[in-house]
Parts: sequence; structure tokens; C-alpha cells
Amino acid sequence: MSEGIKHEHVTAAQLERYAQGRMTEPEREPVDRQLEACETCLTRFMAVLERDAKTMDAGQPDLERLEGRVVARLLEERQPEREVRQASEKKKAPAQAKSSRRASWLQHPAFHYTVAASITLLLLGSGTFAAFSQRMAERDSWESRTHRPVADSPVTGQAESWSERMVSQTGSWLDGLQELRFK
Repeated sequence: MSEGIKHEHVTAAQLERYAQGRMTEPEREPVDRQLEACETCLTRFMAVLERDAKTMDAGQPDLERLEGRVVARLLEERQPEREVRQASEKKKAPAQAKSSRRASWLQHPAFHYTVAASITLLLLGSGTFAAFSQRMAERDSWESRTHRPVADSPVTGQAESWSERMVSQTGSWLDGLQELRFK
């Protein structure tokens, strides 16, 4: 196609190829410009699109009518089920509102922290940590008997890591709590 297409109308074959998307980009650009500029070409293009749509629809069933029949039959079959469901939903409405409040309350982070603190206090109160603190005391006595400095690791001979110091301090703290509790 050339630039001369602006002065002459787009051919029927070109409109067919354009409507079916079988043109390359360089072929498409002049046709686009001509359709924008010429009302006659645009009208002919719309006619090609309508004709293509009718030929495509001729081989297919009437989907709107088929859809209407299927929906009507489904509604007839589901009518008794719907009535039963609506009656049960009316009874469940207050319970659902209550459960959504409960779910949002259970998902709150403050609730999780409260539960964790409560469990920790229960374990402390029941003496579960006593065995842990007893093992820590045995370790301390063993280290004092072997005359190894606490800062050195028994395996590598390097300085004690931060996590080991935290465990040691926690054990000391728990020992202090146990002594206060059983005085």
C-alpha cells in the first residue's frame, strides 16, 4: 500500500484482511489513517465486521435463549433448597456476627502475648524450669571443679558466644526465682 490510499478508498480485500488481523504493521498504518479520514471507508469497514459476525454466529446456537432455559430450570430445581437455606441463615445470623468478633479478638497480637506470658508463668509456678536451673547449677559446679574459665567454650577454647551468655544469665535468674519461691 502506498501513501496514495488517502485519496482512494480501501478495497474490500484490504478491509477483509484488516478485519481478520492478517495485515502487517506497515500495511495496517495507511488503512488506519484512511479509516480515520474517510467516512465511506469506515462505513464499509463496519459492514465487513457485521457480515463477519453474522457468519460466525450462523454456526453457533442461540446462546442467550439457551442460557435463559438453563437458568429457569436451575431456579425451578433450587427453589425448595433456597427456602430451607434462607430459614437456616436467619437462625445463624447472630451466631456469625459473634464468631467474627471472636475471630478478630483471637487474632489480635496482644492476645497472643498474654497467652505466652500466662503459659510462662504457669511453667515457672509449676517448677518445670527447676530441672533446667538444676542442670545449670550442675554445669557451674563441673566448670568450677575443672578450673576452666566460664568465658571459654569447652569445645573450641574460644570466648563464650552471646547466646551462651544469655542462657547462663537466664539460668541464674531462674535460680534466683526458685530460691525466693522455696525459702
